[in-house]
Amino acid sequence: MLRFSRFSSSYALLLVVPLVLLFSGCKVRFIQNTSVPDTIENRAVMDFLKKYKEATESRSVKDVMELVATDYFENGTRFESNDKYGYAQLSEKLTRTFEKVEALNLSFYVQNIERDADRIKVVYYFLERALIKYPTESKWMSVNDVNQMVLRVKGRQPKEGFEILSGL
Repeated sequence: MLRFSRFSSSYALLLVVPLVLLFSGCKVRFIQNTSVPDTIENRAVMDFLKKYKEATESRSVKDVMELVATDYFENGTRFESNDKYGYAQLSEKLTRTFEKVEALNLSFYVQNIERDADRIKVVYYFLERALIKYPTESKWMSVNDVNQMVLRVKGRQPKEGFEILSGL
């Protein structure tokens, strides 16, 4: 009986050690400068966000609106009733905002990407610095916050692209 115990424990050790080594080397890889796993879909989302960043920094209403779904709707906050708007109002709002801005820098850190059917929720921390035109001078202003952008997959696969449903 004693010999059997030693025999089985040494075989168990031979089986367990390779498994431990195997699984310890399989840690999740993250996309650089994010908290999201490195997957094909998450990379496609990051590429889309890069297009959004470039369109915003160039202050191009046309380029931003090309990334937005025609059924875009911003629900706003529960504290203000006048901050709900759709696709047409977004275009007007961006035009008014970009007219006041001489330069814009946008950076963000993606904290989470979560898919639910054809929608993707992107939670990100952002820092926006803008040179704002005032009647007497221009001043740099900065805003930082956490935001959630909701995207919709345009086709069946992420490589077909996304469109923004809310969160600008």
